This record gives sequence, C-alpha cells and structure tokens, in this order.
Amino acid sequence: MKFDHNKDTIAEAIGLSSNDLIELGHKMSQIGQSVLTSEDWYKPSHLAQRIAEELSYSELVLTTTQYLVDKIQSFNEEKKKEILDMLESLKDIEKD
Repeated sequence: MKFDHNKDTIAEAIGLSSNDLIELGHKMSQIGQSVLTSEDWYKPSHLAQRIAEELSYSELVLTTTQYLVDKIQSFNEEKKKEILDMLESLKDIEKD
C-alpha cells in the first residue's frame, strides 16, 4: 500500500475512489443490517470476523484511521474544554 500525503482525504491518500467508498458504505450497511435483523445475538468477535472477511485491507485501514481520528479529535476537544474551564476558574479566583 502506498500513501499520498498530498491528497485531501484519507481515502484519496490510500488510493480509494469515490466508487470504493460507495461500495464500502454498502458493505457496512449489509453487515449492520444482518446483525440487527439476526435472531441470534452477535458477539463482537462474530462482527469482527464478518468485517475481516468482507472488507479489503484498504477499507480496514480507512475505517480504523477514521475511528482513531474521531477519538483523537474528541479527546482534544475534551481537553480544550477542561483547559478553558480551568482558565475561567482562575479568572474567577483572581477577581476575588
């Protein structure tokens, strides 16, 4: 797998086209629907197996990267809010 870090999106950087993304969306929909409509409860390991069997390596890299980016952004937003709250508290202390 080659990475083009000059591209605007993760998908483009790893060589996935818009059609590939549409296909990935369909695959994820089908997996989700089969889990939701199954009479047997799916264990996470069943879901992992299904994903491993149906998604390509590039699709796995894309979805994992998107998940981590979301987690990092969420973490950064939480930390930023904590810092801003702390600064606000310090301002209140200085006023007293």
